[in-house]
Amino acid sequence: MPQSVENVLNNSEIITAAGRPPILRTQAGTVLVFDPTNKTLPTPPVMTTKNGNFSTTRETVYADQPPYPAPFIWAGSMTAIVFLTQHVVFPPYVVDVFGVEEPNNEVALGGTVVWAKGEVKPQQTFTYLEINFTAGIVNPATSTYVKQNVIEADDNDLDGKDIVEGRWVREALYLTSDIMSCLAISNSTGISSWQSLENYTETMIRFSYMAAWSLLQRSYEPNSTPLTVDLYEARIQAVVSQWRVISWLGINVAFSLSWITVTVLMKRSIELAVVDTVPDFILRLYTHFEHLAQQENT
Repeated sequence: MPQSVENVLNNSEIITAAGRPPILRTQAGTVLVFDPTNKTLPTPPVMTTKNGNFSTTRETVYADQPPYPAPFIWAGSMTAIVFLTQHVVFPPYVVDVFGVEEPNNEVALGGTVVWAKGEVKPQQTFTYLEINFTAGIVNPATSTYVKQNVIEADDNDLDGKDIVEGRWVREALYLTSDIMSCLAISNSTGISSWQSLENYTETMIRFSYMAAWSLLQRSYEPNSTPLTVDLYEARIQAVVSQWRVISWLGINVAFSLSWITVTVLMKRSIELAVVDTVPDFILRLYTHFEHLAQQENT
């Protein structure tokens, strides 16, 4: 086991910018990620600004020299530690979210559990992976205005864009492990883990980094860039056949021309001229025609 992995397992607090352990040993599925060389992302975290190192202690902040972090991009290899299984003396006895029986780079920690049939199992089982990725930002040309404080980048505009350096990238990487621990404990990600160790680790890192960067950028980034917003109203378009349109038009034209018939009948009949409601008009019209029919019969 590399010395860097052993150091993080023994003291996971050294890789986080939150100032507390990222709760590695309480929930199977927890992932920690760090720079094994301890150079580009040294531990404990070192924040930087355009004017030098950023001090986490209380100090006077001047408006012309705010302690915003310097632009940063990560492109290289990191080490990820994944909490695989946990054995306990009560049901369900084994907490296993991956189903990997003999993982590579297996690390057993904690006390042992003696089973009734004589088996001795490690209390906790970990593995460590080498991952290669690039972390930075992508500047889309267009975005979608959702509401006043939510603007989402258009996915189709991000294809083929280069990842460039940006502020809050370093800090987001330091916070990624903390967010991954929260996601594993809350079990609210819906990420498939069974027989999918590599995909689970990749997705957890991807989601957690984007969440950390979005939180930092939205909370602390000064932004006075004017934006041009085009608000679109929802429209509902109906698709109907031609014969239905012609029928609808004919019925409406017939109703519109019916005033001629009504006017002629009202002039010929005094009873129809004094009605003021539609049912009364229909009833008197029926009576009028019935009276005319009786006159013709006689």
